Amino acid sequence: MASRRNFWLACLIALTALLVLGNLANDAVLDMKYGWDTRVNCAAVDAYASGLDPYFVKNLKGTKLSYPYLPVTLDVFRPLCAGGLLVDHYKGIFPVLAVLCGLLLPGLGRTRAGARDVALRVLCTLGAFVGFEWVQASGNFAILSGVLTAIALRLLLSPAASGAPEDRSFPPRLAGAALLGLVTSFKLVFFPVLAALYFLPLPRGRKLALIAVAAFSFALPILISRLMYPELFASWQLATGDGRKDPRPASRRSLRDQSVAAAGGARPHGSCRPR
Repeated sequence: MASRRNFWLACLIALTALLVLGNLANDAVLDMKYGWDTRVNCAAVDAYASGLDPYFVKNLKGTKLSYPYLPVTLDVFRPLCAGGLLVDHYKGIFPVLAVLCGLLLPGLGRTRAGARDVALRVLCTLGAFVGFEWVQASGNFAILSGVLTAIALRLLLSPAASGAPEDRSFPPRLAGAALLGLVTSFKLVFFPVLAALYFLPLPRGRKLALIAVAAFSFALPILISRLMYPELFASWQLATGDGRKDPRPASRRSLRDQSVAAAGGARPHGSCRPR
């Protein structure tokens, strides 16, 4: 029975590897200009560094897309976009990050993962499915949140050492919950995922503590963006609100509108596409 199971696992690994290589090879031979998400994100960072509003599409060089993330991420992404390194070399960097995700993902059992388990995990992370192939083609920063999510899951799900008290394993779980909350703040629609922490095999009080820490970490980037980047936060709300009423005071809004008009354009409402 064990030999048959190992045979089918080897077949699954081989099939996944073929699909991964086929998809990546197909993308490599197509004559298309990939990496549009990386370009728009780094263009937004450059616009912000130049004192321009990155949520105004005409301020973004080389793209007609809009920047969807919270204002605080502009400073977070600045080192990544410095010198054009990520824009020029993301095709080599992203697969390395995907492999890192596969290596970091924890197993659900208490036994150490074998080489075949790790290989299958890495191959499934790399793709053969639409997820990574699209990230690789578009240069989407979802790969960065993927690495952070893998680290968070590693901290949350790693079993305690044999004979070690549970108290020693709880601080890493708190760190994992905090990191998971930060990751979900980049994609606000994933906030309900934090409720899954309640299904961890822990006492109820500790599960609720993990959820509270994760919720605080989720709200922290939003609060920082609102308090430290008030103008950009209002622009972000306007860009992602698809025509909702401008939340800024009328006096401040009129000054901005005058500056936009002087620049020869108007802010497109609802220009931020979901990614």
